[in-house]
Amino acid sequence: MANNCFNYVHFSGEPKMLSELAEKLKKYDLVNYFTEFGDMVLGIDSIGQTLESIKKRYPRDPIYMYGTKWWDFEVQYNTGDSDLYVNGDSAWSPPTPLISLICKSYRLEGSIEYEEGGMDFAGIISFDKNGDETKNEQMSALEYRYIEDIDSWLDDRRMMLDGEEDITFEGLKEDYPYAEDEYIEELIKRLK
Repeated sequence: MANNCFNYVHFSGEPKMLSELAEKLKKYDLVNYFTEFGDMVLGIDSIGQTLESIKKRYPRDPIYMYGTKWWDFEVQYNTGDSDLYVNGDSAWSPPTPLISLICKSYRLEGSIEYEEGGMDFAGIISFDKNGDETKNEQMSALEYRYIEDIDSWLDDRRMMLDGEEDITFEGLKEDYPYAEDEYIEELIKRLK
């Protein structure tokens, strides 16, 4: 069973392009392979590709061509808006290559925030309308949780460390070097 990677994707740009993208994203349930889906979204091929045809097109990496094997997501878009959101789990890793190519193909700006707690990695990547990265921050999933939701991080750390002996400020600072002193102190307070 795959480790799930949760993805928060945001696209912004011309409403016409976002509407076209939203319509294609809704067809995910009609495909058999994620590479087939990516090809359809990007206008490379249509729905109905066989695994053999995908392997011919992408002999080096037919299954993970777009960064993952599958992506269960929800689309949030209102016609006429300049923003479209896609959130959901993927297998093992984020669909970053697909997000980059969507930005280039649809002339959109985009970003993806992802976290995978099982293998402890996360990141924030932004793309311009050419699909080029403008930001790429990689970190542990734990650090991402700290940045995005400090209360969740504090509660999780409290549960993980509950009952541990010899917890010191210095030890916690060494374990969590990204954490500000005030939150290390708050964690110690919650552990008492």
